[in-house]
Amino acid sequence: MVLLGRGVDVSRFCAGPAQRCPAPQLGRVRERSRYCSTSAAWPLKRTCLFAVDAFRAARASHPGARFVLVGDGPLERELRRAHPEFVFAGRRCAEDLAAHYASADVFVFPSLTETFGNVTLEAMASGLAVLAFADAAAGELIHHEQNGLLVPRGDPARFVDEARRVVQEPGLVAPHAPQCRRHRCHAFLGGGGATSSKTC
Repeated sequence: MVLLGRGVDVSRFCAGPAQRCPAPQLGRVRERSRYCSTSAAWPLKRTCLFAVDAFRAARASHPGARFVLVGDGPLERELRRAHPEFVFAGRRCAEDLAAHYASADVFVFPSLTETFGNVTLEAMASGLAVLAFADAAAGELIHHEQNGLLVPRGDPARFVDEARRVVQEPGLVAPHAPQCRRHRCHAFLGGGGATSSKTC
């Protein structure tokens, strides 16, 4: 018997120029200015507010930034009314989801309710710097200022400060992408439950 870790298919979630999404709704924005956050349904208002506050802090330093939310759920209508400037991509899957990761510059993930959170692996495999709380998958996989930005659990003020730093100090982000892509993930290849560890 062997213990198999969680993983993602790095042949799909592997950022490259061909994967950057040409969708008009994402627009043409400057480098290091596209933030992405994803959730299965955005069910928790507190999580949404953390993400919104973090983006506002970043945009104050970089007005050209754009916030892309992937997913849908009961809070979407309220968020659309309050923030018409945000991009609501809706539910995405497979290659379409991978293209949205590849089209982002920073992955903002303020959740404190994940049992693991495969989206952290998907974002890292896509070469994104992840901003997250030290919880679940992020707490296991992210090393602060090496392959992402990690905030102590339950410190939303620090989370907002780190979002601001991302745009004020571009050097924090640029070195992360290759390190995230080098992070070894278990790729589920199918066929009898076989797995393999691959590098993107």
